Amino acid sequence: MGGGRATNAANENPLPLTKVTLKDADGIKVGESILTDENGEYIKGTNHIGAGTIEFEKPVTEIKTVNVPENGSLVQDAALQPELPPPPPQP
Repeated sequence: MGGGRATNAANENPLPLTKVTLKDADGIKVGESILTDENGEYIKGTNHIGAGTIEFEKPVTEIKTVNVPENGSLVQDAALQPELPPPPPQP
């Protein structure tokens, strides 16, 4: 079992409801995606061992390369860049 925390890179505030997806080395999703809780934390169990990625999405996607150890326990945090508002329309 592994887990971690998603935070805002600008101010380190937790990012609740961030979508977390584990993929294997071929980019195939392993298990179901989950959402972080109100503290930006998540716990994810997996049978996957070895290379892959963890994707954090809220709304910008951050991808972390990981190597899940044989015991299946991996802690991976992410500091996501805040989404910038669109520029105002030009007159």
